[in-house]
Amino acid sequence: MLRSIQNCITLSGLSEQEVNDAKKLPDFATMCRDLDLGGLFYTASQRMGSHAVHGTWSDLVFNYLSHEDDQGFRPRDHEVDTQDVQYISVSRLVLAAIASFLNYIAAKPSEVKDFISVLEGIEKKIVEIQDLAWPSDFSKV
Repeated sequence: MLRSIQNCITLSGLSEQEVNDAKKLPDFATMCRDLDLGGLFYTASQRMGSHAVHGTWSDLVFNYLSHEDDQGFRPRDHEVDTQDVQYISVSRLVLAAIASFLNYIAAKPSEVKDFISVLEGIEKKIVEIQDLAWPSDFSKV
């Protein structure tokens, strides 16, 4: 494990001190709380890989880039499949961001009511797909 971490640091071209001094992102739970998404959203979204939330250098190195000493980094071919949960969760976050933005810029909620209604309809369909793709852990027996 330590060798893997050291290898990632070396490949980044940064010193260990530069990595330690880099600005840290807030943790995902804090981001969800700040966006007022609620605890259930945080719990459910943990089903996806963390790279879909914040991305990591390690994830890029191990899944998306190849490195050759004489050529440097190059994109790998598309041999890593995207999980369906990544499409679903990202789509729902984007819809929520659009709705929040519209509500923020509108002088009156009535000005964006129809747009918000369309976004809610799209989200409802996505939730239906989500329920088909990965059934709830809380289904009645």
